[in-house]
Amino acid sequence: MLSAVASGKLDLALTNTPESLSEDLVQEQLLNDDFVVYASPNHPLAKRRKLTLSDIAQEKWTAHIGSYSWETLRRGFIERSLIPPGIAVESDSLAVRFHAITSCGLLGFTSRHVVRHAAPHFRFAELRITDFAYVRHLSLFYRKHAYLSPATRRFIEILKVVAKEIAAE
Repeated sequence: MLSAVASGKLDLALTNTPESLSEDLVQEQLLNDDFVVYASPNHPLAKRRKLTLSDIAQEKWTAHIGSYSWETLRRGFIERSLIPPGIAVESDSLAVRFHAITSCGLLGFTSRHVVRHAAPHFRFAELRITDFAYVRHLSLFYRKHAYLSPATRRFIEILKVVAKEIAAE
């Protein structure tokens, strides 16, 4: 997405903060988003206070394969010489993944905010993994000297307000 912004194909992008950035782009940090491993509160691991990746290595998961967060989790297992997580259900739909976790005893990995936002409809337990953490740094990017329409500028302001509200939760 950032190359599309830099080339002018997109006006702006809201995405993970890269390690390096083109000098032609403006970056506005919006949110640091903690990711968590979660399960049904009835899952046997939900009762344990602390876990490691080794403790959850044999579990089955639901995932959105190819997402940056899922690949980060996979690398966490590999870096510890563990077999990457076994996927029982793959879907890009959060609703499908949520139902699979609550009804099939699977584990999931997503933003803490997403898990808490689902609380009115799904009961989840966050598993405390002591040897792995992932924080997604979300930033807004646009071209440094490009014209931004009033609608685009208003959208940027709305994104900033929403990010502050999410961070406050």
